[in-house]
Amino acid sequence: ETAGQPEASRMATTLDYAWAAGFFDGEGSIGIRGVRTCATASYQLQIRVCQVVRGPLDRFVEMFGGTIYQVKSNAGRGPIWEWALVSRQAASMLNLLLPYLTLKKERAVLGLQYQEFITVNRVYGRRFTPSEVAERAAFFQRMRELNRENKWSPRAAATTKSDGPETGCDSLVCNDGKVAETGRNDQPAQSIQ
Repeated sequence: ETAGQPEASRMATTLDYAWAAGFFDGEGSIGIRGVRTCATASYQLQIRVCQVVRGPLDRFVEMFGGTIYQVKSNAGRGPIWEWALVSRQAASMLNLLLPYLTLKKERAVLGLQYQEFITVNRVYGRRFTPSEVAERAAFFQRMRELNRENKWSPRAAATTKSDGPETGCDSLVCNDGKVAETGRNDQPAQSIQ
């Protein structure tokens, strides 16, 4: 499903952007992906969020536009949804969320730098020169390194145990009654004084 521009009926608030940044920090990804155009390599800024619950992704569409795809089925548990934005639309969203991002801030800054670079160095009607390809590839490689350095791993998150298979939980509050390494994790979070 495609939704072109964000819904204009309601302006997003600071709280909406803070929510979106927190959700994106935990569930989203920022990349510079390779694309083939006119028999030459090129690259494109892309941001994505995958979820089994579609509701938060619909909210992203309302706030930022973009597209939601059903990417696959979750082993009989229902569909997995993916929301995506590319190029200028992706940069626009990153600009709005940048003040609130923490985990993905460095990648967001690099993505914005890349989008600015290709906007300023736009090439029309000809192939990229080897140096133009190399400059774009350097951005791609740096983003790849950042994504590898900051890859989520079960060791970095609380490992939860339930009657079913072991899963990772990087939330402060798991609402599914699972037991985390330090005890039950389904109680309301305590405020820190």
